Amino acid sequence: MTEAFSPRGSLLRDRIRLPMHCPVENLLAEVRALPETAWVDHFVPQHYEGSWRVLPLRGPAGETHPIRMATSNPCVEAFEDTPFLGKAARGLLARFRCPLLSTRIMALGPGSRILEHRDHDLDGADGVVRIHVPLATHPGVRFLLNGKPVPFRAGEVWCLRLSDPHAVVNEGPDPRLHLVVDARLDPWLRELLALPPEVAAMLAFVQRVGLDWELADLPAGTVLPGLDVTGRRILVDPGRLLHPGDVLHEAGHLAVLLPEEREVPAAPGLRDPGLEMASMAWSYAAAVHLGLPPELVFHDAGYRGEAGQILAAYRGGANLGQPLLAWMGMTSWQGHGPGEPFPAMAAWVRGGPTR
Repeated sequence: MTEAFSPRGSLLRDRIRLPMHCPVENLLAEVRALPETAWVDHFVPQHYEGSWRVLPLRGPAGETHPIRMATSNPCVEAFEDTPFLGKAARGLLARFRCPLLSTRIMALGPGSRILEHRDHDLDGADGVVRIHVPLATHPGVRFLLNGKPVPFRAGEVWCLRLSDPHAVVNEGPDPRLHLVVDARLDPWLRELLALPPEVAAMLAFVQRVGLDWELADLPAGTVLPGLDVTGRRILVDPGRLLHPGDVLHEAGHLAVLLPEEREVPAAPGLRDPGLEMASMAWSYAAAVHLGLPPELVFHDAGYRGEAGQILAAYRGGANLGQPLLAWMGMTSWQGHGPGEPFPAMAAWVRGGPTR
């Protein structure tokens, strides 16, 4: 765990990527089907130039005027869904297991800019943080926080300390759409914000490829400290997690199972010696894909002291589980299997879609 909050309760980092990935396609289709009258211009015109519009999904209880529904008022305690909250949006918001306050989709039009400003109540000290989920973005969008760009990609989930100076410019041909959520800090959200960045990146990747994870209080003595697997879900106990890279090792075990096996709690294949080789190769490929040092996965405390030899084998091109991944249709190895050669992956889960 990392220290996430100062003694007065404010966020220590100005940007924190959360360990989540949200599928955005259905929500985008839902939003684009709404009439133009559902949108309102942002209510602080001195903060922007061009077009900055708001679609309220949750707003102050009892409000019916779109502008008042879209207002983020720190004095309001009760919030409720608006008529514009559809099935896809509801499903996405259900991923957040913390109280959700004002929730909006915000569209910054082509050629528009949000001028540098501060939202003084959004440092976390008052128990509320702001979360951004990019729905539609492109290289022409630059979100600057403390003068440095936030590298948003669609479906990622970011908590931002917006009491700091921030500005946005859209120099591309298309609108930029973000889901913007004001969330109350509860124990679940605080624990996510305190995860080491590499653990958050791994868990977000786990969701992106179609697997899942859940925080849990685990006993001592699990096969890997702080981790367990049930069905298609990795259970994570941050307080007991000793080696962050073990997350990818356990994800590899799930990924190489047949789809029907992934739905079975404690599937026998999870500890199959043959599949162990495939899961090791998968976890090496995942670390490379994420830009993380493979030494995080193949650490000295694991693999019966042979982590260094295993890494040397992968880096030297030796056979170590890659033929199994190719046979499963997940990568290409020595002319067999789909896609680019290992460590590139054509599919991240066995039986799943190829990329």
